[in-house]
Amino acid sequence: GRDWSSDVCSSDLQIRNTLPFSILTHVILPSRARSVARINGGETQRHCIEGELYPEGQVNFRVVSGMGPPLFSCMTRIDKTIVVSGREKPVGGWDYQATCQ
Repeated sequence: GRDWSSDVCSSDLQIRNTLPFSILTHVILPSRARSVARINGGETQRHCIEGELYPEGQVNFRVVSGMGPPLFSCMTRIDKTIVVSGREKPVGGWDYQATCQ
């Protein structure tokens, strides 16, 4: 694996995408700072988080589509990998879920 110790991250968050397509994710802090990552289907990526977290060490995690409201949003701690999954809706589109803590 990569040596992350040289990066200046005060903390980090692993996100695993179990969907069959790529997703765009945001991690947002109280300062409005955001970390953005595009995660391909079946891959795990790490968000580098710099700055103050919400109380209880949480961040706002979102799956976004570029425009409009988030497809999924939750508050979560960052000490465990967040697994993003979903199921196809009969009317088209997807219902997204994630293992927020």
